[in-house]
Amino acid sequence: MDTKVTFYLDKRYSKKGNIYPLKIRVWNKLIKKAKLYETGFNFTEKDFSNTWKNKLIRKAYQKDHVKLKKIFQKAEDIADGLTTFTFESFERKMFRKATDATNVFWHYEQKISNLQS
Repeated sequence: MDTKVTFYLDKRYSKKGNIYPLKIRVWNKLIKKAKLYETGFNFTEKDFSNTWKNKLIRKAYQKDHVKLKKIFQKAEDIADGLTTFTFESFERKMFRKATDATNVFWHYEQKISNLQS
C-alpha cells in the first residue's frame, strides 16, 4: 500500500472558540507528497478526540463518527483502487457527483481532458 489516508485537524486556521477544520490527509509514498482535502467538519481538539479516537465516549458523537467513517472508508477505497496513483485521479473519483458515474457525457469529458493533457 503506497498511499496512506488519515484525518488531520488543521490547527493552522482557528475559527472562534478554538474550533479547527478537519481535513483528510492523503500521502503517497512513491510521489513523496501529501495533500489535504476538506471534509466539511469542524471540531475542537477534545471533540475530535471523542468523535474519532475515544471509544468510551463515542456514543455521544455517534452521528459524526458514522459520517467520518464513511468519508474515511471512501477515501481509502479510492486510493487503494487506483492502479497508478495521482492526486488528480484521486480527486476526480473522490469529489465527483454520484450521478456522474452513470453520466456518459461526464466520462467523455474526462477522456477528452486526459487526451488533451
